[in-house]
Amino acid sequence: MKNNPAEILKKRARLAAQVPEPDTPGTETRELLEFKLAAGTYYLEIRFIDDVQTLSDLTPLPGTPAFILGLMAVRGRIRCVVDLKVLLGIESAVTDRPKVILLADGGIEFGIAADSVETSRRIPLAAIRPPLAGPSLGSHLVQGLVGSSGILLDAQKLIHDPNLVVNQGESS
Repeated sequence: MKNNPAEILKKRARLAAQVPEPDTPGTETRELLEFKLAAGTYYLEIRFIDDVQTLSDLTPLPGTPAFILGLMAVRGRIRCVVDLKVLLGIESAVTDRPKVILLADGGIEFGIAADSVETSRRIPLAAIRPPLAGPSLGSHLVQGLVGSSGILLDAQKLIHDPNLVVNQGESS
C-alpha cells in the first residue's frame, strides 16, 4: 500500500514535528522554502512565509496588470495573488495544481503562485553565492544563488516592491 493516504499523512506529520538542529558556532544558516516555477528552482526565506495553499477559487481582477492573477480568500481574508513568472519573464504554461505561497511582512500580505512547493531546508550562508551581474527582468529581486541552479529571491524586496502596487491613490 504505497499510496495509503494515512501513511502519507503520518510521514508528513513526523517530518513537520522534527526540531531543526541549531546552528553550529561559526556556521550561520537560513531556513529556505524551495519551490518550482516552470523548470527553475527558487527559494524564499521561511520567515516571510505565512502559509502555503493550493490555488483555488481565484477571482480575476479586470483592468489590473498581467502579473496580478486575481484574488483568493484564505482563512476569511482576501489575498491578492501575483504571478512571479510574469515578473521574472518566465514563459510557461499553468500547471494542473498550482500552489500559492502566502507572504507577509509589516502589514503587507499577498500570495505568489508557484508550480509546486518542494520542501524547506537550512542552507549555510556560505553556500549562498552572490547573484550574477547584469540587468534582467526581475534581477532586483534576486538575492543569491543556491546550489548549481537555485535562485534565492529576496522576499522582503518582493513584498515591499513599489512596482507591485496597483493603485495607491484614494478614490474620489
